[in-house]
Amino acid sequence: MKLLSTLLLFALVIAALLWIRSESKTAPDVILNFTDGTRKTLADYRGQPTLITFWSINCPICIKDIPQLTQLHDGGLTVLAVSIPQDPPNVVLSFLDKRPIPYPTALDVHGEVSRGFGSVQATPTHFLLDPDGMIALRMQGAIDITRIKATETTFQTR
Repeated sequence: MKLLSTLLLFALVIAALLWIRSESKTAPDVILNFTDGTRKTLADYRGQPTLITFWSINCPICIKDIPQLTQLHDGGLTVLAVSIPQDPPNVVLSFLDKRPIPYPTALDVHGEVSRGFGSVQATPTHFLLDPDGMIALRMQGAIDITRIKATETTFQTR
């Protein structure tokens, strides 16, 4: 009887851990308000790998990442930039007028997108979503193209 109780407890713990793990990897279905006036949800990007990058116009690493993010975008990866709430929309728009980027930028004016991803605190922070909308990779700091591409190849083998 004790062995059965122990096995049952072990199975429940494993099931709980797997449930927590799967729940923590689901990307939130947040609404993205883009600088061109369009609105989309992350669900609109299902079916394709998508890189979400939280950035700030006052973050030197974020600015330095733009060419690498452009390279990923030009290579076919869906890249979506999200400006942090501390960046006023008019300042972001002015920055983008002076330095256009080829991938869409969303304004997170009230922080809903950031909160949806667990209250992003540092920039840059990147989330690579698989085609099913699951968070496959989370990175803080400068973009690591090798890691992004390596993770992306695992999507093709599923």
